[in-house]
Amino acid sequence: MIIEGAFLKLPELLLGHMFPKEQYEATLINHLAMGVLLELSARNIELPMHRVHIERPYPVVSGAQVPGRADLYVNLEGVFVTGLWHNLYGMKTHNWIEAKFFGGIGRQSGNQTKSENAAKIAFDLFRLCLFVQEERSKHRDNARYLVVVFNRDPKDYIALHRRDSSFPERQWLNILLQTGDKEIEISLEHEPKSFRKIFGQGFVDRYQNLDLKLRVVTWAFSPIATLSKYLYWGYLIRVVDFEILLGDHKLTYKDMSQEVWSEKQEKIQKQMIERALEVQ
Repeated sequence: MIIEGAFLKLPELLLGHMFPKEQYEATLINHLAMGVLLELSARNIELPMHRVHIERPYPVVSGAQVPGRADLYVNLEGVFVTGLWHNLYGMKTHNWIEAKFFGGIGRQSGNQTKSENAAKIAFDLFRLCLFVQEERSKHRDNARYLVVVFNRDPKDYIALHRRDSSFPERQWLNILLQTGDKEIEISLEHEPKSFRKIFGQGFVDRYQNLDLKLRVVTWAFSPIATLSKYLYWGYLIRVVDFEILLGDHKLTYKDMSQEVWSEKQEKIQKQMIERALEVQ
């Protein structure tokens, strides 16, 4: 539970910053990395800094293009005693983390682009699902996390509802920010152009049928009273299972599956990555 412990250190690290108005996404990533280092040091893990990588490139899947970098990667090889029970609690060797910090209110003039902000959260979930490489084995050893922090109530930054739509409720986002284990579905065909363009212009013009079905577990922290203008709402979202439908391709991942991650799945993943990068 290293990543979860690091997440729960964020309120203290955020509130302890000397210049609270000047915290950005890079600040959040550094806070999270510091939280991981504190967790590792508390366990007397040698050379903890060697395990924490900021801006770690996603692995290349069988000759596909390099898909970009994760905000944070944590290698926990040897930290846990091996055994099925650790896997049941999501303890993995390779931990891929994306982060989003929404802190413009109080620092920037103008209004928040709430639909686009919601799309940025969805896009990071998409990246975590698609870009992490699995070994061709029965063993699943990657964990996928998204950390989202707001310096105001989340509804001030993200659109929980759609305007002028047959689907007015952005149900997946409402559910995502509730603690616990749940399933969500993100369908681009239900989203406006301002949302889809965050995925890339090609997702506006050509691939509006991208569908992302997720099982996620969410942890959260929030103030019990708003007595200061520098307060924080935070969410740690772990992707457990997913299914991506893009064009005529479907990629399915089950965290506790006993089936071998096959050459066929690897090929589908590669084709999806190439298509996604082509139309961004």
